[in-house]
Amino acid sequence: MTDLILAIAAAVIALSFTIWIRNGRSQSWDIATLKRINIGFAPHDSKNGRKITTMMRDITAMAGDTASVLVLVIGMALLLSSERPKTAFIFAALIVSARLLGVFIKAVFPRERPQSESGLIHTFTGSYPSVHTMMAFVTAYALFYFIPFAPFPSHVPLLIGGIFSIMVGMTRLYFSVHWPSDVLTGWLCGLAVCGLSLYLLQP
Repeated sequence: MTDLILAIAAAVIALSFTIWIRNGRSQSWDIATLKRINIGFAPHDSKNGRKITTMMRDITAMAGDTASVLVLVIGMALLLSSERPKTAFIFAALIVSARLLGVFIKAVFPRERPQSESGLIHTFTGSYPSVHTMMAFVTAYALFYFIPFAPFPSHVPLLIGGIFSIMVGMTRLYFSVHWPSDVLTGWLCGLAVCGLSLYLLQP
């Protein structure tokens, strides 16, 4: 029941963020916060800046569509090879449904990306929410929940997913391809999906 409450709370807060953003009340906070986050980083064209940029690009790519597909294929292959077809189906359904949720939200709530977009990575969709952040949460959670043959305690995959999602979310802000509220909502959506999954999968 705790997992269900967690999922509902995350979904309600994400919905509240959506209303806050749609009313235009988040814009001043988003602009100020994005500037504060990036103020301590070295310029992108400096030696240290290039090193940081390379690291950030590597991290952000770990939650992109290509990485998600690889996780999906490799995870299903491992589960099917260990004669766990039902688990393989659930694993795939979780990742695919999370990605479809991101597509749906972007379609229903279009939002422009920050004008200060760095151009260091390319984007093709709207800003809200950060699907990279959400998929980082879901794919990391799914890997550590379903794949281990000696399972972790049930909430450890949730913690790993949350931490990895925060890392990816920070890279999205570093490249200025998302507003902070996009990243927060993506994180909450990931928490809601994974919390609901934990509730439904408990024996």
